[in-house]
Amino acid sequence: MHCPKCGTQLPDGSVFCSACGTSIADMPAAPVNSVPGAPVQPYAPNQTVALSGGAKFGYAALGFFLGVIGVLVAWLTTKDTPKSGDAIKFSVIGLAVAMVLGIIFFIIIVVLGASLAGNASSSYMSGYSSGF
Repeated sequence: MHCPKCGTQLPDGSVFCSACGTSIADMPAAPVNSVPGAPVQPYAPNQTVALSGGAKFGYAALGFFLGVIGVLVAWLTTKDTPKSGDAIKFSVIGLAVAMVLGIIFFIIIVVLGASLAGNASSSYMSGYSSGF
């Protein structure tokens, strides 16, 4: 007996699926064949579903805010699905955006800090000119 939702092998007489929690009580014990004597095909879940726009944004945000840990979480949560590459791809994109923005902000801060420090030291010392 297989779960009609996820395809997990279940013991006969199961009321709920142990993997996904689907109620099995109302389901027939064996699939009905339209052709007598034809072999019964076990249920195979549809695993070709692509990530939605919200999931893509979520994985990108995960990579942006958590960095390498976000990429690992994306890989671990989707490693058993054929579309796991999409989740990893968007989390790596988020990580790359975070790194590029970090480098840009660092350069801006260094340039501003150097220019402010140069102006501050020259104006600070300008009042102490010797009369010689």
